Amino acid sequence: METQANLHNVSIKFTDKVNEDDLSIYIDKNQIKQVLINLIQNAIEEMHAGGEINIVLNKDTSTNRVEISVIDQGSGIDQEVLNNLFTPFLTTKPSGTGLGLSVCHRIIKNHNGEIDVETIKNKGTTFKIKLPINGTRAQA
Repeated sequence: METQANLHNVSIKFTDKVNEDDLSIYIDKNQIKQVLINLIQNAIEEMHAGGEINIVLNKDTSTNRVEISVIDQGSGIDQEVLNNLFTPFLTTKPSGTGLGLSVCHRIIKNHNGEIDVETIKNKGTTFKIKLPINGTRAQA
């Protein structure tokens, strides 16, 4: 993925704002990795002019959740697409299957989490994954 990012003149930055060594969440590591790869891949493909992708790990003490944000500087998502973003087989890519984001959504829901998206046309998109801390085990 780093090679593809370099080819698109995109850098990837990770920020850990949690600062807790004993933080425990129940996840299927491979499934969450799949979600992050998919979100980062989509971000790279949408950043036609290059730029930076920020991945931020944070803790929301008010909801007792870990938040993972994937923030890009891409073209944003049109409102009509945004309304159905996690629908299977919805794609805006010529060779896309439309399964990537629907699979991400299912994986996060199976982890008793949420995935939200904020987008500004021609400014970028933020996907925010929220997973429970010390919560119920994933259904995965």
